[in-house]
Amino acid sequence: MPDILREQLTEDDIDWLVSVGEQITVSSTDTLVEQNEPLNQLYILLEGELKSLIKDNEESTLGRAYSALISETNAEQELFSYQSGDIIGEGTLFWISTSPVTIQAKTDSIVLIVPCESLKNHLKNNPNFAVRFYRAIALLLLNRYEFLLKKCLNHRKKLQISPFQDGTILFHELYDNDIDWIVTQGDVQRYEAGQLIIPANQPTENLYLVLKGLLSLNITEKKANTLNEVFEKLSNSESKSETPPSKEVEYATPGEVVGETALVDSYLPKLTVTALEDSILLAIPRQKLLANLEQNIEMSSRFYRILTTLLSIRLTRLISRLGYGKDLGNTAQLLSSNQFDLEAIDPPNQNSSRFDSILKKLNV
Repeated sequence: MPDILREQLTEDDIDWLVSVGEQITVSSTDTLVEQNEPLNQLYILLEGELKSLIKDNEESTLGRAYSALISETNAEQELFSYQSGDIIGEGTLFWISTSPVTIQAKTDSIVLIVPCESLKNHLKNNPNFAVRFYRAIALLLLNRYEFLLKKCLNHRKKLQISPFQDGTILFHELYDNDIDWIVTQGDVQRYEAGQLIIPANQPTENLYLVLKGLLSLNITEKKANTLNEVFEKLSNSESKSETPPSKEVEYATPGEVVGETALVDSYLPKLTVTALEDSILLAIPRQKLLANLEQNIEMSSRFYRILTTLLSIRLTRLISRLGYGKDLGNTAQLLSSNQFDLEAIDPPNQNSSRFDSILKKLNV
């Protein structure tokens, strides 16, 4: 097992996955999952190496640009590779019903196939396992999302993804007592347009829920300073720090969460978050949240599921922008696409009413 799974899961967790799963061998160049193929099982790579491929979409501006980089059309582009211990097909746990990419073996590989229904039942009935498993997936998704952003931004000046116009879909997971805790422990903060909310590469002290307004998520182009550069700056007290150039890559709208890395230990955010317009946020202190999640394991499992759902949606939307899929910018597009399972989600008005109840309780 890889570092992430070994760090997050217990031996009992791993034993359970092995007991319900089936090991198969995938020969080099063989396809494990086809793009747009229905997802009904989870894959864990035990040995070897796999790669994710995506078909170019000639109707997509980014898809055409991506094809032009290698002077080919109608090609399949490799997005990233999977190493031993990576989880594949996790989207089926978060309403994503079809695979956004093709998964192909780069080398002879051994894969553990875990039936989704068995896994979903185990996650539902064992909140401790759910917390550990969702945290592991969150880390994997964060790594993939940031890797893919950097890969794309090396070739394009702009990579803006349309706002996810109804983040209230995430409230499908919350209970009323979860919302009450959020309201009582959170701090309403107001930001003017252009004001910095979360700096990149610094510890995040709060998890933020967007109540009103629009936020901009930016990735810094400049590479991290080397140790020599850090000491050189420290030795020169009169030197002024320069703000490295950044690229706007995504937005956050009411109902969405930013600063999600606050829930992941020792993980520094790679994106800078600023207010694109006057905005109102609910700041939930990291230490209070983690302490409460440690005491309330069922709430913890719901929160980490929300985190992984958000990351899964963001990654799927980014992949869709690059290749075959359409830009799934708002909830209507998101839910009407064949990639998402409508039956697994509560009626949208129920999610909106939960979010509206937060706004009313906070007098926002």
